[in-house]
Amino acid sequence: MIAHHPTHTTSTIRNTTNYIWSTNDVLGQGATGFVFKGRDKKSGQEFAIKVFNSMNYLSRSAEVRKREFEVLRKVDHKNVVRLFSVEEEYTSKHEVIIMELCHGSLYAMLDDPENLYGLKESEFKQVLSHITAGMKHLHDKGIVHRDLKPGNIMRSMDEDGSAVFKLTDFGAARELGDDEQFMSLYGTEEYLHPDMYERAVLRKSAGKRFSATVDLWSMGVTLYHVATGMLPFRPYGGARRNRDVMHKITTTKLSGFISGVQHSEGGAIEWSRELPKTCRLSNGFKQIFTVVLSGILECDPHKIWTFERYFSEVEAILSKVVINVFSVPTAMLHAVYISPEKTLVSFQEAVAELTEIRSSKQLVLYDGVQFEVEPFVTVKNYPLTTPEKPLVLLSSDINDFQAITIPHTCKPPKVKPSLSVENDSSLAKVCSSTLFDIRTSVSYLLLVQSLIRLSVKWFVSYLKNQVTKLKLLRSNLQCQVDCLRTALEIFEEHYHRETSLLRVISMVVSTPPEMNELKLYFTQITEKSKILHQIRTEFDQLSDLTHQLDKLIIQEEIPTSVFVDNGSQLNDRLEERMKVCSEKSREICKLFKTHKKMRRLSHSDDQLHKFEKQRLTQVCEMSVNLFTEKSVPGCKRLHRESINWFSDMNDYQKKLLNCEHRMLRLSDKCSQEDEAIRNLQRIYRDKLSLVETILKETASRPQNVTSLPVPASTVVQHGIVIPSSWPTTTTSPRSSRQRQLKDLRRGLLEAKNSLNEVRTEVQTGSELLKKLSSLTLSNQNSSSLNHEPTTRSAIPIRTND
Repeated sequence: MIAHHPTHTTSTIRNTTNYIWSTNDVLGQGATGFVFKGRDKKSGQEFAIKVFNSMNYLSRSAEVRKREFEVLRKVDHKNVVRLFSVEEEYTSKHEVIIMELCHGSLYAMLDDPENLYGLKESEFKQVLSHITAGMKHLHDKGIVHRDLKPGNIMRSMDEDGSAVFKLTDFGAARELGDDEQFMSLYGTEEYLHPDMYERAVLRKSAGKRFSATVDLWSMGVTLYHVATGMLPFRPYGGARRNRDVMHKITTTKLSGFISGVQHSEGGAIEWSRELPKTCRLSNGFKQIFTVVLSGILECDPHKIWTFERYFSEVEAILSKVVINVFSVPTAMLHAVYISPEKTLVSFQEAVAELTEIRSSKQLVLYDGVQFEVEPFVTVKNYPLTTPEKPLVLLSSDINDFQAITIPHTCKPPKVKPSLSVENDSSLAKVCSSTLFDIRTSVSYLLLVQSLIRLSVKWFVSYLKNQVTKLKLLRSNLQCQVDCLRTALEIFEEHYHRETSLLRVISMVVSTPPEMNELKLYFTQITEKSKILHQIRTEFDQLSDLTHQLDKLIIQEEIPTSVFVDNGSQLNDRLEERMKVCSEKSREICKLFKTHKKMRRLSHSDDQLHKFEKQRLTQVCEMSVNLFTEKSVPGCKRLHRESINWFSDMNDYQKKLLNCEHRMLRLSDKCSQEDEAIRNLQRIYRDKLSLVETILKETASRPQNVTSLPVPASTVVQHGIVIPSSWPTTTTSPRSSRQRQLKDLRRGLLEAKNSLNEVRTEVQTGSELLKKLSSLTLSNQNSSSLNHEPTTRSAIPIRTND
C-alpha cells in the first residue's frame, strides 16, 4: 500500500490542544501515515506524533482506529512504545497519536552498511531480550501484534545511555485468546505466516482462519533478518517479484530448516539448517539459537512452538553464562554458552564440542597459572572472562595443532567506471558493507595475534610454576626419605643391641623358642635397607632432573623474543587504516543515496559523483590489500611460529609432568615403607615383650646352679658389656642365684629402656616429618594463592591419557 503525505496547507505547522509539530520534521512513514517529531506546548518536551493519511481513513473504519488506541492504552511495558495521548488535529480534524520519542528503528540500523551482515552478538542478544519481553507482555494481555518486523521495532536510549528496543505500530493489533482465531489480513508480506501470505498476497484460501501463533513466525523471520542482515526465504528476483516461489519455499520447507534461497530463475532451492557464514554470531551462540529458529519457523500448526515454550527457551539462552576460551591449537576464540548451574564435566564437554579437543587432553590456563576448580563448583563462580582476557586452552597432544582458521570475509564487488545513479547507490552500499566486514576480520585477527602472545606468556609462567612446584615436592620428598632412613637406622641399631643382650641372657637361663623368631627380623631389616637404597637412588635422579629443568626454564629463561610485540601493530596500524577506509565508504554511500533521490544531477554534483566513485574504488582496493597482504599473512606466520614453539615446550611439559608423577609415586612409596617399618617395629615389640615375659618366668623358677656357664673373661658384643666375674661352683647357691636374678633384671630393664628409646625416636621422627610436610604444603598453597582464582585443593582440568 502506498503511503500518502497529509494534504499540505500554506503553513507546515500543525497543532492539537497540547502539542505542536512541523510537517518538515519527519521521523518515519508507513502505509497508514507519517510520524513527526513534536513538542508539548507547555513543557517543550519532545514526542513522536503519528498522523494518519487519507488512505488510512478510507481503508480503515473508525472502529479499527479506535481499537489501535485502546490497545496502546492497555499496554504498559518498557519494551513497548508508550502512548501518552490521542488528540484531534485542528486543521484536518483527524485524530493523532502522541507517543514517546525514539531514536530510529531497527530496520534503519540494519540498513546501515556496518550492519548489512547482521548485528554484533552483544547487540543481537539485546534485541532478542527486549522484543521477547515486549511480546510476552502483549501475550499476557491477550494481544496479537500481526505486523512484527524490524521497521516496527524502535530504538530508544535509557538514562544510562544503553539502547532499549521497543515494539510499536499497533495498527494491526487486536485482542485474541490462545484458542481464538481471526480472519482479517494485516502485515508485511515478507514476514507473513505462509497461510496468511497465501490469502493476503496470493488471494487464495478465502475464509481461512489464523491463530496467535502467526506472531511467532513473524518473530522468527525478524530474528533471522536481525542476525544475518537478510531474509530467510528468498526467491530469485525477490519476494515481491516472485511471489509464487516465495509461497512454495515457505510451505514446502521441511522441519528443521531455517532458510531457503533460490539463486537462479527456475533453479533449485538451497535449504539450510544453519545460519550463513557471513553471520557475525559466535559458533557457540549459533548452536543454541538455531534451535529456536527451527522451532518457530514452522508452518505446520502442530509442530510450531507455543508461546510458552518460546519464552522459556529464550529465557534459558539469555541466562547462560558466557565463558570466553581461546584455543591455541587452532588460534580461534570461542564463546562457550553454558547454564550457570553446570559444573566442571559439563564445561569440559562444551569446550570439547567446540574445539574438538577431548577433556582428557585439555590444559586450561588463566592469568598465568593452571585453571583448577573443584568438580562440583558451578560455572557461575568461575572467574570473569572477556575476549581480551579469556581462558587459554592447550592440548597435551601436539597433533591437535592445526592451521589457523581465517574468518569468512566478503570481498567488495568490482566498481565499474560507467555512471548510473540508480545502480551506484546499491553498489556503494555493498562495497561499504564489505569494507566493514573486512574491518571486523582485521580486528579479529589482530586480537588473535594478541592472544597468541598472551598464551605464550601464560604458558611460560605455567612452566615456571611447575618447576617451583617440583622443587617443593622435592623438599617434601627429601624430608620423607631422611625420616625413613633415620627410622630404619634406629630400629636396626636397637635390634642389634637388644638381640645381643638376649643372647647373653640366654647363656644364664634356658632359651624360649620365641627368641629364635626374633632372628627373622634381621632379614626383614636387610630387605628394608635395600628398598631404602632404591628410594634414595631414584630420589637423587629426580633431584638432578629437577635441577636441570630449573636451569633450563627459570635460570636461563625460555626463548620467547619472537612473540614479543615489537611494534608491528603500531607500524602497520591496520585497525586504524581500516577504520578510515570503512568510514569513507559509508560517507560515499550516503552521498550516492542522496544523488539517487535527486534522480538528475547538476554538473557539479555529476563531477563530485565521478570523483567519489573513483575514491570508492581506491578504498576498496586498499582495504583488500591490507587484509590479504598484511593482516592474514601476519597472523598465519605468528601462528606457525607458535606451533613450533609449543611443540618444543611440549617436551618440557612432558618432562615436568613425568618428574612430578614420579615424585608423587615415590612419596607414596615412602609413606608405605614408613608404615611398613612402623608395623614391623610394632610386631617386633610385641614379640620382644613376649620373650621378656617368658624369661622372667623362667628366671623365677629354681635352676641347677652347676649348669650355669663360667666365662673366662669379660666379653663385649655389639656394645653390650658382660661382667667378667660369673658365679662359680664354690659360691654359695643362694648368693649365686641372687646375683643371677639381679643381672637378669638389669638386662631386661636395659632392653625395656632400649625399646622405649626406639619408640621415642621413631615418634619424634614422624612428628618432624609431619611438620616439614605441613610447612612445605603451606608454602605451596601460599604461592598458589598469589596466582590462582580458586584457593582450595582442586582437580586439574587437564589429565593425561
